[in-house]
Amino acid sequence: MKINHMTALNNRTGRLAWIALCVLCVRTLADGTIDPNNKYAWAENAGWNNFASTHGGVTGIVAEEGGYLSGYVWGENIGWLALGDETGGPYANTGPTDWGVNMNGAGCLSGYAWSESVGWINFNPTHSQASVDFVTGHFNGYAWGENIGWISFAGLSPAYQVRLVYVPAVPSAVAATGWSSTGFTANWQAVLGAGDYRLDVATSSGFESGTFLPGYADRSVTGLSAALSGLSAPATNYYRVRAVNDSGTSSNSGAMVVSLFSGDIAITNLPLNMSSGNATLEWEYVEGLAYDVYQCDQAFHAGMEWTRLRTVLPSAMSAQTPVELADRRFFQVVPSGKTPENHGAWGMIALPLSPGFTMISPPLRDNGQFNGRLGATLAAVLEGDAVGAKDKVHLFEANVQWRTLYLDETGIWREENGEASSYELPAGTGFFVERQGEEYAELIFQGPVGNDGTQTHQITPGWNLIGLSEGKDLPLKGTLAPANPLGGAWEEVADQIVIQNPDGSWRWLMFVTNWGPAYDGNWFDFSTDQMVPANEAIEPGTAFYYLRRGEETEVEF
Repeated sequence: MKINHMTALNNRTGRLAWIALCVLCVRTLADGTIDPNNKYAWAENAGWNNFASTHGGVTGIVAEEGGYLSGYVWGENIGWLALGDETGGPYANTGPTDWGVNMNGAGCLSGYAWSESVGWINFNPTHSQASVDFVTGHFNGYAWGENIGWISFAGLSPAYQVRLVYVPAVPSAVAATGWSSTGFTANWQAVLGAGDYRLDVATSSGFESGTFLPGYADRSVTGLSAALSGLSAPATNYYRVRAVNDSGTSSNSGAMVVSLFSGDIAITNLPLNMSSGNATLEWEYVEGLAYDVYQCDQAFHAGMEWTRLRTVLPSAMSAQTPVELADRRFFQVVPSGKTPENHGAWGMIALPLSPGFTMISPPLRDNGQFNGRLGATLAAVLEGDAVGAKDKVHLFEANVQWRTLYLDETGIWREENGEASSYELPAGTGFFVERQGEEYAELIFQGPVGNDGTQTHQITPGWNLIGLSEGKDLPLKGTLAPANPLGGAWEEVADQIVIQNPDGSWRWLMFVTNWGPAYDGNWFDFSTDQMVPANEAIEPGTAFYYLRRGEETEVEF
């Protein structure tokens, strides 16, 4: 149908600058049509107007603020009423080629419809505004035509109502919160036009009959969350949600997985693939539970920010996933849906090795066996031979005695007499690596993060070779304070620390007393002639000599 008399629109430009009187809600809705049983509006001077005529009908297209009506309304006394021009909406209502009835995200109608016989119909007149209730679909209010007066969309005697029929859009299920071993809170995003939501929670991702949790098959929820309790771990649950209004029910959202587990997930291994430079993370698992894998490259601390890599549903054979390595990276595995809390973390830390002698300590827990993980980590980088003429390690023992192990050509660590060594480095101890090569190398350690205060290391009178970090940056002063360092005004009586710098040089620290309030109770650095900064940390892999002037003591780490 071709619309004529377009010049009439130009004479009304002031009226076409419509103002939306409803509050705009920017959410997505599905398309809709007019209910064939609720389709008549009443014009006082033109009679009944059919919004579901056989010539085009009306489609309510609602998508955020850019919604509009299109199609034709039939009035026996006025003929066809076009709700929009042939270019389609949304309509600017600024000229003869761009006009029609808009619908914003709150259901408020505005703009103009056109009739060949009665002219323009204003859907946002001065004293009223037509609108649509997105939950019920009902049109409300009035439109105005100068030649036919008011058009009413609802009346009581006789009863009539124009109703827009559309099923709400599909809501999006989002991650569960309030996770515990006995429950969680399911969450989803709102969709406009939803009267309520229907929640399913099941033990199967397919939501088959018999897998729904009691009371959670098509459960009606008016809000955007539902708290579940009284569940039992271990278990994996899935939830999905639908939106419902008077016109019908949306399709299901995607399923969210939530695993219930009591306690930390124990990571067991992070074997390195030397050809790719990456590794495979492995952990203890319960079959049927889903797990979220997280990583973080920050120094290990309470407020570190974990990044989720992926969700894994282990097979009956194993629980593992490939990961990329870095100079320092931490991993954690938690039941799917749970927020990582730094419990049960596993680390990968690379330490540089210079040619000659390098003082180090295992930077993570569980690295002490030379016929186990520690020995294998060293052997992967170092070079050995049958007679002990190449790379070695030197272990500091009691009474300033040194124990030397050498690496053979098969990767086995041997005592100086040639016997395979079963030596286990005591926790909290450092050692020296002696390399014969002229190039730098890199040791890649992996293991659990410790430093939970459960380990102690004895510090004996005289020299000690200590390595206390098990993945965490430890404050130097605070970590050594429980050992009650013996202070003094000169080197002969005070406890001292000797640390190897990356370039092979040495730092010499002394615990000071009797120098005055600004110095007493702190460590003084002779290499800089300044007090050690209060925030100085013992980083993972750092080893140092500790000269104890007083009696035997201990430190927790």
